[in-house]
Amino acid sequence: MTFSSPVPLPEPGSSRGQLLGTPRTPPASSREDPDPVLPKDWWRRFAEMLQDGDRPLHFDRPFGAPLVHPRHVDDLVRTMQKRADKKHVRIYCGGRRRDDLAHELVRARLPDGVPVFDWIRELCKSERMAFVINDVQDWSEVFARAAAPFLTGHFESRGVPPAGAEMVLFAGNYEATPFGAHRGYEHAFLAHLGPANKEFYIWSAELYQQLTGGTADLPNYEHLLPYATAYTLKPGDLLYLPAQWYHIGTQTEYSASVAIPMYQPDRAKYLAELVSEVARTAKHRILPRVSFQETGSAECAAALRREAEELLAGDGLDQILLERWRLHLSNGGLVRRTPTWVEPIALDLESTIARVRPFPILSVPSGKERVRIYARHRSFEIADHPALGRLVTALNEDRVLSVREVVTWFSSAWEESAVLGVLGHLSGMQAIEGVSRAEG
Repeated sequence: MTFSSPVPLPEPGSSRGQLLGTPRTPPASSREDPDPVLPKDWWRRFAEMLQDGDRPLHFDRPFGAPLVHPRHVDDLVRTMQKRADKKHVRIYCGGRRRDDLAHELVRARLPDGVPVFDWIRELCKSERMAFVINDVQDWSEVFARAAAPFLTGHFESRGVPPAGAEMVLFAGNYEATPFGAHRGYEHAFLAHLGPANKEFYIWSAELYQQLTGGTADLPNYEHLLPYATAYTLKPGDLLYLPAQWYHIGTQTEYSASVAIPMYQPDRAKYLAELVSEVARTAKHRILPRVSFQETGSAECAAALRREAEELLAGDGLDQILLERWRLHLSNGGLVRRTPTWVEPIALDLESTIARVRPFPILSVPSGKERVRIYARHRSFEIADHPALGRLVTALNEDRVLSVREVVTWFSSAWEESAVLGVLGHLSGMQAIEGVSRAEG
């Protein structure tokens, strides 16, 4: 295929992206278990590599194993079936999007012992298929607990994206990303899970526009490959993809990858969203009448400008941002658009509990003798008690606590059933879990 470019192009012949780092030794307990906590020196080196500006970076198995074992993809699908909406899933059969099959997937039940790849391929009646799942962190504790400690290191090194981070799964044996060469609008990490390798091709925004004369995604991308920087992603590899770069992934054998986009929204659009939320809680005030002349529009604009100044002068914007921020912090920086509730664990006085790491629990005064507890991107309000602060502090210090001991902290004012109710609520929010003393 021939094409023309508005400016001179580099010589064709895709370059191989540099592979950085050496594999970390997998934990002795299991060669399948990753270590998502990367040392501060790793993140210092990462920041040094980006001193000259954002660019793609490819790391060789930094976790010592895939961030999440590929078998957990099947568990993810089983968990979200009967609970998710088809908006969370996209299925492509032979490169064609099939929303009807996405609806069938979330309504059905994956048979025991049947791999999700085989099951979806049978649904597709096609040799080549792909499925994409958004908000993976909402449906899989395994994925969320793997990503959060990794992201914590990144946030401490590079700062936190104001609108949080998400996890998106790409899986299948598609020959190429079904929607073609496309732009990534957010800075993102791509953790390749395997089991097969994946080929990844990347173009800077400037080069892509030189090659195509525009910014639109291209389903027919083959003529662009000679000008791309190419990466071979092995199971366990990690790719950093800067915002506004174009890319496409190709694979002929089944494999899965999880992308972690980090949301830094456009300032004006994010402000408009927040101001709209502030306005919904403001006192109802109608606009004044204006002159039936050309100057009327200027009078209306002046009235609206005064209203905007008054809205922003109050603390409404601060309070909305603070509430969002606490929810993000309590979930390790991961957004949670569908806060799921699980069956609370059965607790008695002989039970021992601990916080689900690395997710912090926040306790904030919310009024006279009331406190709001934030955990896993949810919150609830209860009557305050001095022991609540003690409980939250002990959990955040990763202490393994005896329920009997916790009950004694509240004994001056709360019945045993009330304390067990609060602990049960926290377990249903997936903020605490039952453990043995040996685990602590």
